[in-house]
Amino acid sequence: MQILFQNFSFGYSRNSLVLNNINLSIRKGEKILLTGPTGSGKTTLLYVIAGFVPRFIPGYHSGKAEVMNINCVNGFEKLRTLIGFVLQDFENQLLGLTVEEEIALGLHNLGLEKRSLEKKLKESLNIFSLERIRTKYSFNISFGEKQRVVLASILSMNPKIILLDEPFSQLDDKAKENLVNILKKCLNDEHTLIIAEHEIERVMSIASRIIILDSGRIIYDGEASRRDLFENYGLLANILSRKSFSIGNRVVLQAKNLMCGWYKKAIIHLSEFKIKEKEIVGVSGPNGSGKTTLLLTLGGYLPYLSGEILRLGRSVLVYQNPDNNILYTTVWEEVFKAANNFMKSDDATEWAEELLEIFSLKKYKEKSPWKLSRGERTKLAIASALATRPKILMLDEPTYGLDYRSIKILLEILYQLVDELSLSVIVASHRKGFLERVCDRLYGIINGELKEYGEGG
Repeated sequence: MQILFQNFSFGYSRNSLVLNNINLSIRKGEKILLTGPTGSGKTTLLYVIAGFVPRFIPGYHSGKAEVMNINCVNGFEKLRTLIGFVLQDFENQLLGLTVEEEIALGLHNLGLEKRSLEKKLKESLNIFSLERIRTKYSFNISFGEKQRVVLASILSMNPKIILLDEPFSQLDDKAKENLVNILKKCLNDEHTLIIAEHEIERVMSIASRIIILDSGRIIYDGEASRRDLFENYGLLANILSRKSFSIGNRVVLQAKNLMCGWYKKAIIHLSEFKIKEKEIVGVSGPNGSGKTTLLLTLGGYLPYLSGEILRLGRSVLVYQNPDNNILYTTVWEEVFKAANNFMKSDDATEWAEELLEIFSLKKYKEKSPWKLSRGERTKLAIASALATRPKILMLDEPTYGLDYRSIKILLEILYQLVDELSLSVIVASHRKGFLERVCDRLYGIINGELKEYGEGG
């Protein structure tokens, strides 16, 4: 077996296991979908396979974990040349100043001569549709484009085992289809592929085997598609729906003839955009279309180039990567200090306590935000934003890293607060189907133009 786990457990302590008695064998060339609810242990399992334990991920472990007869525990140096790993937090993998430098770094590590390197670099840029942005600064491209760059960098090195953690999370529909085609084209029977993913329908055409984790245990391992299991574990979009309540008549934000962009260069034009009190409006568009730029402009974080914006009340933005919202050392400080900026200490304390209760974060009150799961950090970022009591809440790709069950729980909280606080919400996402299910009205960005294209719900 190429990958073998026998009675393997891992946790940050003996009493807090993230992986519990894992028994798993994977043959060379298998293509596997690893799925399960948010926080079920998928990412940790990939970390172990990659040799990250305990070098980068300290904790308690027991049992056997091997890759090609190499002990995964303390095996990073031997495994790093065999395994290509695209992390869920893929931004942390960017090292090159430009897109082409990022991809070339890996090729340099293979010791390729200049002509072969340039040929391989050109192929990778073409396969991943990155030629247009090859000279752009790596940190000035969109979140989805960054993910494609990291994927191209890893796959161009042709590793024997490929680990992809949520590779579809920040890709628009076209890019997702392209990624499926790239994986089918680039990988053969010599490559082993493990994809940890919530969007299971995308991976079904690649994977020959499905493994479902829950609470650190393997609860299903087989070839056949079990739709009933997917539904039971909240892994299908059909569990999402719009909650019905009355939308107010007052327009709280309106923009007309607006031109948005950076450094005097226009990216998006819109004739009119508006949102009413207690309304949830979606903004859809492909990677790099300018969704984040639009939110930054509408919220007053970025000056607009021309036009006009009228806001009635404060707006607040939760960034695409919720970790960018985190400022303090404890969960309590994240929420209380945000509230205390806009109200007296006693009122801030009461409101912070209420928000932690609503978002089920009270038990983590004294914990570092970085000890929370991805889904919990997303909830914390939203709770911190709401602590300021804004009139307009803007969410940039709020489904990042969450399974549908977690999204459903988050939406139920938001619907409650929209109704109670007369809050208006703008949601930007490349997942148009998700927006259609949960929003009242929808806008789309097409070729630099923002246009309203229909009702949700």
